[in-house]
Amino acid sequence: MVAKSKDMNGERNRTQACVENQQMQRQPLPPRHLTLGVALTTAACLTSDSMLYVVLPLHWREAGLTHVWQVGVLLAINRLVRLVTNVGTGWLYQRIAPQTGVVWAVGLSVVISLGYAFGQGFAVWCLLRMVWGCAWSLLRIGGLLLVSATAAEGRTGREMGWYNGVYRLGSLVGALVGGWAVTGLGLHGTSIILAPLPVLCLPWLLRARAGGGPLYSPARTDSGVAGRAVLSWSRWGLVMAGGWLVSLVYQGLFVATLSEVLSIRYPQGVSWARFALSVAFVSGLIQAARWAWEPLLGAWVGRLADTWRHARRLPGLTVVLAAGLLLSLQLPAPATVFGLLCLLVLATGTALTVLTDMAAAQAARRVGSVQVLSSYALLQDIGAATGPVLGYVLLALHHSAWAYPLLAGLLLIWGAWHTLAGRTG
Repeated sequence: MVAKSKDMNGERNRTQACVENQQMQRQPLPPRHLTLGVALTTAACLTSDSMLYVVLPLHWREAGLTHVWQVGVLLAINRLVRLVTNVGTGWLYQRIAPQTGVVWAVGLSVVISLGYAFGQGFAVWCLLRMVWGCAWSLLRIGGLLLVSATAAEGRTGREMGWYNGVYRLGSLVGALVGGWAVTGLGLHGTSIILAPLPVLCLPWLLRARAGGGPLYSPARTDSGVAGRAVLSWSRWGLVMAGGWLVSLVYQGLFVATLSEVLSIRYPQGVSWARFALSVAFVSGLIQAARWAWEPLLGAWVGRLADTWRHARRLPGLTVVLAAGLLLSLQLPAPATVFGLLCLLVLATGTALTVLTDMAAAQAARRVGSVQVLSSYALLQDIGAATGPVLGYVLLALHHSAWAYPLLAGLLLIWGAWHTLAGRTG
């Protein structure tokens, strides 16, 4: 009898331990782990897309393309698609958990990368790029929703800084791996290497889904009746204008025209430490440096925005610094000084991206609406698409000297608007 009792107790303990282990596995990830998981997943999905910007202009015949202009269409069509899909994604995330949408995007990314490896012809590649636009909308808006919803009070800036910095490393990895591997493996082999990367993040995301459920719900008034907080038109416009302007300045005009501006200012190339460097190499080096520093700088800016008692002044101070740096680029300067100023301009872009994303996340959480973030992502894409067009129009009209003062003026106007909005509450 004693032995039988011991066996029953041992079986009961094993069953209890198994149940506790399953409960621990179903527990949602802590906010920081979830932020890093979503950021790494986004980065992994982004590698194949970023690889194309390095590889496709040189290996377009391998993709079955017949004319070089088709490359430009393929690299732009995903942005045009997102102008539509961002709205649809906002509607979708009102009905499904963001974790689920991000998991769907991972599956689409793997299929798209394999499509890059085996797809042939302009029509097939157009379809692949359009599907990637849908996947990116799921990733971007889903990531913003997850980070804004899980960040503890007073930590939104830090979480957003880590998220922005880490996911942009996907662009760095995609460009470096693409440029290195394509020589020996070609477009097809490079795409196959990058295709499985998003799958490695699935266990992280599937565990995060255990804590799923609606992330946004109507706020409750003191009387207990469901209601929503109201976002003033001024505050809504400030958030949306910030997303559009920062994308136009940094992801659009400045980055897109940097190589051309360098070639105009330094037609003989750039000399540094007795080495002659091409303009294309210098431009790539400047932009790669931005991707490398963003995790640390973004997290530091986010922490400062969360903890500094004068944090409301931070956007205004940053745009004043950015405007001053942009205007200083108009002055004659050695290539080394010009390159350093460009790095500082891009550093202000990192800071402003974190601050505007943080403002959008806080606004969405306050009113309990997914549409705030879907509208914000839409205007970011419009800004990123408008910037290169504006820049090259100015270059074609021989008015390139207007570009940086124009950007400085727009930033100062937004900064003044932000300062006035802060004073009025």
